[in-house]
Amino acid sequence: MDIQLPGWLQWLDRRFGGWGVSHVIRILVAMNAGSFVLDLLNPGFAASMLLDPDKVWAGEWWRVFSFLFATASTTSPVFILLLFVG
Repeated sequence: MDIQLPGWLQWLDRRFGGWGVSHVIRILVAMNAGSFVLDLLNPGFAASMLLDPDKVWAGEWWRVFSFLFATASTTSPVFILLLFVG
């Protein structure tokens, strides 16, 4: 089945298609699942990934990206949803 994209998406694909990251959704799901497993094994792990501006200014620059994968709890509805995707 061939899906017809809107014109602006076709233009973006022609212009920037080579810059895309292949399997980006799978990578993001794997990173979120890894964060969840690490939080199960080490309960304080998620707290160390939270975005804290004072700690970012103190040199913990990785917090700018890692907070996206910090799970709120082990019963996070987002993680449960991701269990069924993929």
